[in-house]
Amino acid sequence: MAFRVAQRTREVGVRIAVGAGRRRIVGVFLMQGARTAAAGLLLGIPLAFGVQRVFAAVIPDFDSGGITVYAAAVGFLLCITLSASGMAARRASSILPAEAPRAE
Repeated sequence: MAFRVAQRTREVGVRIAVGAGRRRIVGVFLMQGARTAAAGLLLGIPLAFGVQRVFAAVIPDFDSGGITVYAAAVGFLLCITLSASGMAARRASSILPAEAPRAE
C-alpha cells in the first residue's frame, strides 16, 4: 500500500489542490485495499478448500479445524489489510499539493 501511495503522489496532490477532501482521499485508498483483499479471498478460499481436501486424502487423521479457522483467517486478513490501507491513506491525505509535483 505504501508503494501504491508513492506511485500516486502526484495524482493525490492534484486532487487535493483542486478541492478533494481528505476523507475522499482516504476513502479511495481504503477501497483500493478492500478490493485487493477481496480478490485475494476470492482466489484463496477455494484454493484453501482444495488443499485441505488433498491433505485430508494424503494424511490420515488430518483435521483442518473447520469453518472456524477459515473465518478467523479471513477476519485476520481483513484487519491487516484495512490497517495497512489506513496507514497509507493517512500518509496520502497529508501530502501537500505544492510538494507533490516534485515527488519521485
